[in-house]
Amino acid sequence: MKIITLIFIILTINIRIVHADEIAKYYSAPTTLPNVTTEMKTPGFWIGRHPAPDDIILSRKKIENLNLYIQDQLKSTTDIINFPSEVSNSEAYDFLNRKNIGFSTDKLFDNNGRIVEANLKRLIIDNANLKTLPAKIKTQFGFIIHNADQRILPSDKSFFLRPGDVDFDELQENALDIGMPVVILHNSLDGKWYLVLGPSSMGWIKADNIALCEKSDFKTLYQERRFIIVVRSKADIYLDENLTKFYGFIRMGTRFFVKNSDSTKTVNIFLPTRNDKGWLELVPGYISRSMINDDYLDMTARNIYLQAFEMLNTPYGWGGINGEQDCSQFIQEIFSTMGINLPRNSADQAKVGKLLIHFDGSDKNDKKLNFILNDTSPANSILYMKGHIILFLGVVNSIPYAIHDTWAYREPAGRGEDVIRLINRVAVTDLSIGEGSAKGSLLDRILSIQILNDHYEN
Repeated sequence: MKIITLIFIILTINIRIVHADEIAKYYSAPTTLPNVTTEMKTPGFWIGRHPAPDDIILSRKKIENLNLYIQDQLKSTTDIINFPSEVSNSEAYDFLNRKNIGFSTDKLFDNNGRIVEANLKRLIIDNANLKTLPAKIKTQFGFIIHNADQRILPSDKSFFLRPGDVDFDELQENALDIGMPVVILHNSLDGKWYLVLGPSSMGWIKADNIALCEKSDFKTLYQERRFIIVVRSKADIYLDENLTKFYGFIRMGTRFFVKNSDSTKTVNIFLPTRNDKGWLELVPGYISRSMINDDYLDMTARNIYLQAFEMLNTPYGWGGINGEQDCSQFIQEIFSTMGINLPRNSADQAKVGKLLIHFDGSDKNDKKLNFILNDTSPANSILYMKGHIILFLGVVNSIPYAIHDTWAYREPAGRGEDVIRLINRVAVTDLSIGEGSAKGSLLDRILSIQILNDHYEN
């Protein structure tokens, strides 16, 4: 018995050692990352180094033209307010069919690390109701009334590419804020989900998160020119002027139409809610005046820095999950406070603005670094790499820096292995972070640099 017990203990220890080795490859990143000083984590540091922080980069008119270019030429955003009442099913069909195929063929894992069985996948795919999608879709319109996850398929179950990879739900497409206008294209088989087109993304949203309305209601509300824009990382909405009856929160860049703004403490907004029949009912809502601006901010380097650093250290959220933001949403939210409607995904954002340079696999880092040091404008330049996008802050002692929302970076640990350092937040880094790892540094991975200025048409 003692021998059996000893063998069991030895086996248990070995199992735990293997498990510990796997976990030991993941470490928390330091609060202040390599080559970053305490002062660099403030907007004032970068404002003070910018040659013209208060110059207008794009006027309101030029921003309107840029938005039209993104919408009409790049076709990566949608004019929800003027969306037609009937459309071909082609875009919705392509989306559904593509996502169904990917979901059915990918090897995925559930919350417990078990492989997702084919019959569960089939039930979720069937719920997308693709077979009943008509050739011509009669569109419906609505407003988001609660913070809503937008899903690739009509399910709130989570699925992951690797066991335990819980920060990256493969069904998460986006997250839509309270008050966002949407177009409804299709219903799920169980009637609990709508296929929804938002200003920059398509996906499934639970039906009880949407208040339906007539298209004319869109027009009526948007003819009201007075609006406020959220300029804090998050702003709470209340149902009373004393700000005690909490309703929900909205993220930076969300726009609300004003009912009354006479108070010095609060702003009274039109808050969309849902009546018993599922239709729109506007009620008074209240937001602290300290959370908002009465109009879009001027597009200056100062304001870009201030808005970016407003989100410093906020958690990373893949696809906006848990009310947070990922790398492209971080960029999107910064510039939305200035009225720029950027696309949702980083690859589409990399097509906006004037392309300064594109790098291919043969380009050496010396070429990249030289271009960044001499020809890249701080604050309004975005650096793109496959699957990631960052905002260029500027150069200190010939070292380029950026601010971005990122999950992790890698460090070489010897013997061809990497340690993964979890940042999991908005952070300031230099471009050498990750150097020597299998994935490479940010500088290694940069594919293109765009600038948001008045020369936006490539």
